[in-house]
Formats: sequence, C-alpha cells, structure tokens
Amino acid sequence: MAYVMERNSNKFEVLTGAFRSGEGDHAINHPPEWLAASTEEERADLRIHDVPPAEVPDGMIVVSRHYDRVDGVVTEILELAPAPIVVPASVTPRQLRLALLGAGKLAQVTAFVGSGQAPEAAVISWEYATEFLRSDPMLNQLAGALQPPMTAEQIDQLFVAAAQIQ
Repeated sequence: MAYVMERNSNKFEVLTGAFRSGEGDHAINHPPEWLAASTEEERADLRIHDVPPAEVPDGMIVVSRHYDRVDGVVTEILELAPAPIVVPASVTPRQLRLALLGAGKLAQVTAFVGSGQAPEAAVISWEYATEFLRSDPMLNQLAGALQPPMTAEQIDQLFVAAAQIQ
C-alpha cells in the first residue's frame, strides 16, 4: 500500500516519510509516523489516498511508475517492459536431454553422436559430462550438425527451457 498525496489538479506525491501539508502560513510538517497512526478520514482530509500496488505480470519488469485517476480512483500506473532472459551458464545432462526431447531434437543429436561423424571429444562429453556449459564450443558444433542447424539464439532458448526442468 502506498500513501499518495494529491497536490493539485492530478499531481501526486508518494509519501515515504515526513511530509508537509497545506501552503504558506497554514502549512504543517508531519512526522513520518503520522501516516501509520492516522485514520482514513484524517488522510482523506489532507487528500492522501491509500493506493494498492499495481500488479506486475510474470515476465515483466517495472520501467517507471506514476499515479493518476482512473474512473475517479487514484491508481498506480506502471510502464512495463519484458524482463531480460537470463541464459544459465550450465545445465545437467538430464535437463539438456529432456529439453532436447521437448524440442524434438534428441533423436538427431543421439544419432549424430553415435554415427562416427562426431568428434571424439564431443562423444565423450555427451556420454560422460556431469554438466553442459553454454560456453562450450562442442555445443555449437553439435547444434550445427543438426538439420536444420540450431542458431545461437535457439541454443540459448534450449538452455533456458532446460534450466526450468527439475
């Protein structure tokens, strides 16, 4: 809950501590604890509104916020942007294989690794790795051997999906 004071003609100020109400010789300084101790009626007399926080949808971040009247009610207005996608540095072999399965690529990778065309180091890594690093060049090599080849962005999406698997 935010306490928001309406100053004049839809100009709002978020109150976070001590504040001043009124103007000129009639201004009053209020200590920070006044808001918590005041009644709804006392706050309304000073044009202070109790504003619930706006909901931030999953996958979004708040770029900016301000307050305005919506249908006569003081409301928090958010400017949102998509949250940046964080590609994990590593995933487990199980996670990667299940993500490949979900993407319809596991059979291709398994066939390539077992075909004798894959570099020996890639075969050893595929069979014995305890984790797969996104920075490992072997991943790009394996992804490039698929039909159609996976792009770096698709590999990133695969790692993001893999990290979601428990």
